[in-house]
Amino acid sequence: MLPFGVQSTQIHLNYWNEDDYEHFEKFILQNVNKIINFEKCIEKINNNLLSKFINFITKIAIKSIRLFR
Repeated sequence: MLPFGVQSTQIHLNYWNEDDYEHFEKFILQNVNKIINFEKCIEKINNNLLSKFINFITKIAIKSIRLFR
């Protein structure tokens, strides 16, 4: 688990077998209190000054890395 932020994932069900579905179901049941929908995610996004600063620094860092590749 990461200490902060919102993480998302995608799954490709067309490659799954029965064991994968069972494992995923167990994961969901064990983590149901940590899973939210998109609307709840948008509510949790924090647009305070610190968040804006972190976003700005992250964008500069990513652009710099891409520039020097």
